[in-house]
Amino acid sequence: MTTSWIPLLGYILSVLLALAFISLWLKTHYNRKLQSLPSLQSAFGIPNTPVCITTLEGTIKFCNQEFARLLDSKVNSLVGVSINQLQKNAALTSFIRQIDISNVQSAHEYEVWFSDKDHSEPQCFSIHSTPIFQGVIYIAQPVTHFKEKENALVEADARMNEALKVTNIGVWEWDIEKDVWFATPSYFTMLGYSPVEGLADRQKELEKVHPDDRESVLAAIKSVLNGEQKSYHYQCKIRHANGEYKWVGVRCTVTEIGEDAKPSRMLGVRIDIDALKRTQQQVEWLAKHDSLTQLPNRTSLFDYFQHCLDKGTTKMALLFVDLDRFKNVNDTLGHRIGDQLLVAAAKRMQSVVNQDSYVVRQGGDEFIILCPAASASEAESLATQVRTTLSERYQLEQHQLIVTPSIGISLYPQDGKDLDTLYKRADTAMYSAKHNGRNRYARFTQEMQAHSTRVLLIENALRSALENDEFTLHYQPQFCLANKKLVAAEALLRWNSVSLGKISPAEFIPIAEDSGQIVAIGEWVIKESIRQIQQWKELGYPALKVAINLSYAQFQEPNLAPFITDTLQAHQVSPKLLELELTERIAMDDPESATDVINTFHKLGLETSIDDFGTGYSSLSYLQKLPVYKLKVDQSFIRNMINDKNNLAIVSAIIALAKKLGMSTIAEGVETLEQLEKITALGCDEVQGYLLGHPVPPDEFEQHHFSHFSDIHQRKMG
Repeated sequence: MTTSWIPLLGYILSVLLALAFISLWLKTHYNRKLQSLPSLQSAFGIPNTPVCITTLEGTIKFCNQEFARLLDSKVNSLVGVSINQLQKNAALTSFIRQIDISNVQSAHEYEVWFSDKDHSEPQCFSIHSTPIFQGVIYIAQPVTHFKEKENALVEADARMNEALKVTNIGVWEWDIEKDVWFATPSYFTMLGYSPVEGLADRQKELEKVHPDDRESVLAAIKSVLNGEQKSYHYQCKIRHANGEYKWVGVRCTVTEIGEDAKPSRMLGVRIDIDALKRTQQQVEWLAKHDSLTQLPNRTSLFDYFQHCLDKGTTKMALLFVDLDRFKNVNDTLGHRIGDQLLVAAAKRMQSVVNQDSYVVRQGGDEFIILCPAASASEAESLATQVRTTLSERYQLEQHQLIVTPSIGISLYPQDGKDLDTLYKRADTAMYSAKHNGRNRYARFTQEMQAHSTRVLLIENALRSALENDEFTLHYQPQFCLANKKLVAAEALLRWNSVSLGKISPAEFIPIAEDSGQIVAIGEWVIKESIRQIQQWKELGYPALKVAINLSYAQFQEPNLAPFITDTLQAHQVSPKLLELELTERIAMDDPESATDVINTFHKLGLETSIDDFGTGYSSLSYLQKLPVYKLKVDQSFIRNMINDKNNLAIVSAIIALAKKLGMSTIAEGVETLEQLEKITALGCDEVQGYLLGHPVPPDEFEQHHFSHFSDIHQRKMG
């Protein structure tokens, strides 16, 4: 028993001695390895690569110059020193902060940024730590270039997401086989949802589509899933986070095809087009509406007329409404007040029509009312209501206005079976109402059509009348009642049309005014009158003043005074030989402006007179301020004054008023000796009329009133 354990003890001692020897060998081998690291580093094939070996506790046993340089230090300052005991600098602090010295039992990889004196910019290194023997080896690899590229990609991705957010474009991808759906943040944020809120499944996204659009959206998706289409695009309304619906545009394309030849992956974008869509809707609305009054325009009228026909409407009435003298409002009070008047008038018309009637702004001061199923009597009743409501007083800012309408009526189908015809015939009826005194309505008749055709013929013929030299001037003498001498002649326009023959001034002058041709015709009258004065002077006749009539449109021309002055100078004619006759409307529509223009004439030496005085609405307060020298008593008063005491009283009052204001008077339309004697007795200064001479061409005027003046007229006047 005593000797049996001796061999076992010997075995155990042998093992212990072997273990001690092995441990000593390992320690010696480890130290030898540490001392031979330069050759080991070379053996690893990593020259110029930063390398460091520490004990498990963090004491540096070896490092090369490259590693020391990273820590902005030297090798002999690092070896044998614990990392935690080193004097800190920026690079070392960064290194210590990022590596985990306490966890050295397994391999790790760190990214550390170093700043050293050899580089102006920080350098990034990937440091690999691996346990070896009884320590840890750290090997650093420069990755700055790769890190910069990675950062650039991250920044580019961030910029792309920001751009998608700014442009309201969301990108999405759908893995159909796995039914995995991914979308960028902007896909959700464009509709007010956060990306977290937006991580709903595809079915919930479809539920946000407006019910009116859902069927067409599902049909588009189905067409791609079934392989019928490789892409789709649509516009629809989707519910915003605030509960409202916004317009989006969606485009999608198949990016992968599965083994069954059907789409397995799709890529698409969603674009916020709400502002664009609303702008488009606004443009479409403006294309069919008037922006000022918000009423439908003529384009909409055609659509509504066709809609009525499609419904089987068998009768309709069309009312053409024009505001009388609306231009005066714009000219005197400005376009702002004029616009307010149009808006107020539009509201008044809408207030008196039924829900089926269609009120349209044609343009300017013209409106159309289309009344489905309206009879002639119903149309006239509506016209009366429109006239009444439009004629009521308007309070626009500090201005009180009364504006009346002229209304024309045409009926479907008797006056026309299409809208253009109905429109033209209602327009014709409206002009008839205006011609007959305004503030009334008129139904279209065939007689109006004949008149309208005549007006059109005259208007067209006027366009070539000046070029064809079809106009002439006739001259009617004017005499002084005190000495019975010829003192002036009035130039009166005559037209002998090549195509229509002789046309009365009473017929063609209003048409020329309405068509805008009166200004050019008026300039011709001025030139021809001044030329005639010059010719009579050259022929040796006594200097004779010529009176010419100015139209309303001509008086508004800003270059009128310079034009007259230039023409007088070109013919060497004195301004005192030209008299400008103005109607009461010209003088009184805008008295202040008229006063300025007449003062300009006065400074140039031109004399002005008021024609047809007493037939308009002269203001006595302005009349005394106007620098006019003569009032012409209208022939309507002269014609009836012998048998009508009221007319006689008016003539007497006009002559007395003129004398009080320091003006002279002339009576026109004197046709009898009795009329001549009466106006002479009333103190009238001058006279004009058939009794003393008809309007005649220049050569006849010369013969009758220059050569034989004493023989002919002294007998009649004396």
